[in-house]
Amino acid sequence: MNQVEQKTAELVKLIRALDWFQFEKLLALLYTDSGYVVCRMGGAKADGGVDLLVEKPGKKGLVQCKHWRAWNVPVKEVRELFGAMNDHHIPNGVLVTVKGFTSEATEFAGRHGIVLYDEGDLVEMILNSSLEIHPRIMDLLRDERKFCPRCERIMVLRTSKRGSNPGRQFWGCSGYPGCKYIFNLDDSDKNEPIAARTFQRRKTTPPPTNDTQPAHSDTLKETLNVLERLFKALR
Repeated sequence: MNQVEQKTAELVKLIRALDWFQFEKLLALLYTDSGYVVCRMGGAKADGGVDLLVEKPGKKGLVQCKHWRAWNVPVKEVRELFGAMNDHHIPNGVLVTVKGFTSEATEFAGRHGIVLYDEGDLVEMILNSSLEIHPRIMDLLRDERKFCPRCERIMVLRTSKRGSNPGRQFWGCSGYPGCKYIFNLDDSDKNEPIAARTFQRRKTTPPPTNDTQPAHSDTLKETLNVLERLFKALR
């Protein structure tokens, strides 16, 4: 595994360690950096297939975020996004996940012009983001705190004392009993290997030709430089 693959694997590991609320915040940050005005529609409330409404001159879309590390997103979730697009009269839809999508989901999305992103696409979005937001990206990826999606208070690790699973640990809102929102602990990523894959900066990478072996080397160096700057970024 070369240095680019090692750094990429580190980045993927940080993305997988996020909770779904942090994952949604990361996507909002990346779309904002791309020039979109972002309205968060998810959070702790039922979202009806929509987490983000993104808009810039000439383009508007709905984004659904599924931080699923152990399951492929099924067609049901894509249908829900398509229904939300029709309800809001918005022609563009994007569904972002970590692991991937079932073949039925991919086929349905292709027929209806819905864009599907997995963790590989998300890594490339991060590599293509502006240097100015790298500190904010790394702050988010390295932050081990949990925040309540309902009230934004810090969440604390608690142990269930009653119910069907006494002794089970979970994240509970520090505003309890005023706010009773919880996160269940999720260790589903422990059985999922991080795929070795080389990612490139789409904005700056020239199309390959028969004469671009040196250019390929330059591309890897550039990608490594971006990854190294990203990991060094601190506010």
